[in-house]
Amino acid sequence: MRHTQDKSGDRASFESRANPEVEHERDTLKVWLTEWVASYLEREPLAIDPNVDLSQYHFDSLGAVELTGALENLLKITLSPTIVYEHPTIQSLTDYLIGDPRYE
Repeated sequence: MRHTQDKSGDRASFESRANPEVEHERDTLKVWLTEWVASYLEREPLAIDPNVDLSQYHFDSLGAVELTGALENLLKITLSPTIVYEHPTIQSLTDYLIGDPRYE
């Protein structure tokens, strides 16, 4: 793994990327999100690209609300109802959630 700091110089972010346990959690959450979105859209998980904006799959506001609720139940935290719009890909949502100190 290449060890570089992000543009903000955030050392905590840098350290989490270098931590195998955090990487495992990131991968696990990304798979969970992919499977949840695929199920909601009635597609196969392999048909969902984690780097594609969910709106490209016609993921609607009801889906965003339901996903936020499912994430709150899974992670035992309260999330903004706009989180899916602020982080519109599975990858960006995963990165945000793994970096959120309430999740650690």
